[in-house]
Amino acid sequence: MEAKSKEYPDLFLYDSLFESIREQVVGSSAEATYRDVTYKQMLDYLSFVNSDIEQQNLREKAKVDYDEYFRTCLKAVEPELNKWKEYYEQHNPNNFLKLDIHIKYKKDGGYYTTYYPGFWIDLEYPKGEIEDCEVIFGLWSDENDEWYSSATAVASLEELKEYTESAGFYFNNAYSYSPDIYDKYSMKYEVRSVTLENGTVISVSDLTEIPDGVLTYLKDPTEDNQYWAIKGAGFRDLQLEEEYITNYLHKAFEEKDKLCYQLLSLVGYLEDE
Repeated sequence: MEAKSKEYPDLFLYDSLFESIREQVVGSSAEATYRDVTYKQMLDYLSFVNSDIEQQNLREKAKVDYDEYFRTCLKAVEPELNKWKEYYEQHNPNNFLKLDIHIKYKKDGGYYTTYYPGFWIDLEYPKGEIEDCEVIFGLWSDENDEWYSSATAVASLEELKEYTESAGFYFNNAYSYSPDIYDKYSMKYEVRSVTLENGTVISVSDLTEIPDGVLTYLKDPTEDNQYWAIKGAGFRDLQLEEEYITNYLHKAFEEKDKLCYQLLSLVGYLEDE
C-alpha cells in the first residue's frame, strides 16, 4: 500500500477497509475469486459508489421507476379494490346515518367548577329512512386513539331523536375540572349498526370481511394508504419506495463491477447504501 499510495493518493482513505478485506478474504475459500481485483479497480469503484452526484442521479431514476412500478401494481389490483369498495358502500352502517352534533360546553359552579360537553343532534338518512340503529358517541382523543374514560353512550334511533337543543343533553360522567379537556378531546360518533325498513341489519361486523389494508384505505383514501390497499388486495410483495430505491442502487452497483460489489458486500461495506 505504501508503494501504491504514490500512484493512488486516495489509497490510505480506505486503509481500514482494505485491512478488513485482507483479514476476511486472504486465506479463505473466497481468496481465489477476488485475487485479481486491483487497488485501482477498487478505488475507481469506491469513487463511483461514494459519489453524491452518482447516487443522486441513481435515486432520481429509481424514483421515476418506482412511480411506474407502483402504478402498475395499483392497476393490477384495481378489480379487487373495486369489489371491496362496492362491498364497503353496501355494508358500512355509517353510510346509512349521519349525525350533525352541535356542542355548547357547559360548566357548573361551586367549590370546584366542572365542565361538561352539552350537545344536540340533527339526523340525516343518505340512503333513505331506517327502522333503528345503534350509535356510540362521546369524547374522543385523536392523539391517543381512544374514548375519554367512560364518557361514551350508546343510543337507539328513538333516543337520538330526543337529543334536541331544548333537552340540554350533556355527559355528567364526562366532566373535568379544567376547560382544556376540550382541547384534547372532541365529540365523535360511530354508527355500529342500522336496521333497514325491510328488516335487514347492516353492522360494522360486516366490515371484518374486508382485508385490513383495504379497509384502512377505504376509511381514509390517502396516497399513503394506497400502499396498504395494494398489499391487502393481494400484492403482498409490494415494496416501499425507500426499499425499492435501495434495491435499485444495489443493482446498479453490482452492474458497475460485480466482483468489487461482491467483495465489499462480503465485508459489509455496502449495507447502509
